[in-house]
Amino acid sequence: ALEVVHRVYPPLLGRRIKDYVACPKQNGYQSLHSSVRLGSLRSEIQVRTTEMHRFAEFGKASHWLYKSEESDGLDDWLAAAERSRRRHQQKGSQ
Repeated sequence: ALEVVHRVYPPLLGRRIKDYVACPKQNGYQSLHSSVRLGSLRSEIQVRTTEMHRFAEFGKASHWLYKSEESDGLDDWLAAAERSRRRHQQKGSQ
C-alpha cells in the first residue's frame, strides 16, 4: 500500500519511513508512517490495517486513553469499544 501511495504522492527527500509494524511502540501501536508531498503541501500518511486502526483509536495505544487524567481508563475504553461495536453492528444490518 505504501508503494502505491509513493507512486501518487512523492515521499519527502531526507525524511525516513517510520516502521512501527516491524518495531511496534511499547504500548503496542503499529503503523507505517511516511511524509509525502501533496502539491505544495506536506503531509504524513499512515498505513495500517483495520485491526491496527481500531487498536490505535480505541485500544491501549489510543491517545485519549494514555492521556486520561484517571489512573485507570479501562471503563472509558470499554464504553468507547461498546459504542464502536454497536455502530458497526448497525451499519452491517442496514
